[in-house]
Amino acid sequence: MHQVENHSCKTCEGVVDPGKYCPDCGLHNIGKKSGLWNFILEGVEQIVSLEKGFIQGFKNSLINPRNIVMDYYCGYRNHSPSPGKMVLYTLLSLGVLYLVFGRIGALDVTISGEQKDDFNSLKLFMIILIPFMVLSSKFLYWKSFKGLVIHMVSIAFLFLPRFIILVVAFTLASYISEEPTLFLSVGLLFTLIWFFYTNAIALNVKGVIKRSLFALAHLAIFIGLLLFTIIILLLSTFATVQVG
Repeated sequence: MHQVENHSCKTCEGVVDPGKYCPDCGLHNIGKKSGLWNFILEGVEQIVSLEKGFIQGFKNSLINPRNIVMDYYCGYRNHSPSPGKMVLYTLLSLGVLYLVFGRIGALDVTISGEQKDDFNSLKLFMIILIPFMVLSSKFLYWKSFKGLVIHMVSIAFLFLPRFIILVVAFTLASYISEEPTLFLSVGLLFTLIWFFYTNAIALNVKGVIKRSLFALAHLAIFIGLLLFTIIILLLSTFATVQVG
């Protein structure tokens, strides 16, 4: 990389010295043209950085769930990675698991002899999992938070890190357990309850007992949505067969 004499801020047209931050808008001028090595280092730093990186977001999700959700919802930025980055980090983590193990645990399960390419019930469940979690959270906390955004933010910050833990645990268990699907069922239920309880913390439910009740209510609403969807699908399939 070569040193450049660029003192002009591209955002506000102020003056910013190489290697410094603009005092007016905060733009950072690294003072050098980007090279391949710098590009790689910055990419790795965005993932593992203790400040605004995946590790920071993961840690805050486990230790400070209310702060990480409410700070972003209330407009504060740069304390942790954005929800979009958390989604990206989740996909990257699943990709690394696939490269290392040749499969992605919970997303590569077959049930009752079904082929992996079949659109089975588990794959359908994984697709509707997050939308149904948003809806169930919305129904439960509609008096306190009437919009959908905070529930989407909570899932990005709180559920996705726990989902990664579940997938890692299941991927490892699938190599040592004779009943990996049973482990998946129990692990997924535990992960959902863990998220529902943590979501109650983030949405300012006071007290362990009250949070536990909200977590169970959240689980009941979530299961109710699943059962309602299953009934509708069965009725539509039955009607199609009758017409046929």
